[in-house]
Amino acid sequence: MKKVYLATPVHGRKESSLQEQKIEALKWCIELRSKMSIAHPDWIVTFSFTVCPINEEIDEPTAMQCCYDLLRHCDIIVLDDSWMKSEGCKKERFFAISHRIRVLTLKEALI
Repeated sequence: MKKVYLATPVHGRKESSLQEQKIEALKWCIELRSKMSIAHPDWIVTFSFTVCPINEEIDEPTAMQCCYDLLRHCDIIVLDDSWMKSEGCKKERFFAISHRIRVLTLKEALI
């Protein structure tokens, strides 16, 4: 079994409020987790909402630290297609590289 962290942007989405952005990002994560489980039944896919519930107010530095703590225990990080537009996803990618966690794009993960 591989533990996989899915990195997807929350801020900068088209929804008008942060809460709506979180909800849509969570829906997208759940959809992608389903698709990845078909391609890789041996993957356990997690994402930021596991440690940063959408109904809680968490400041950005605290949220990123929670994500790093989760990512630290993963074998792979999968970057959503729009990861380059997200400062958080860029930071998660850098963290993964620095901790020798395998980095895949979404396209690579769905092969």
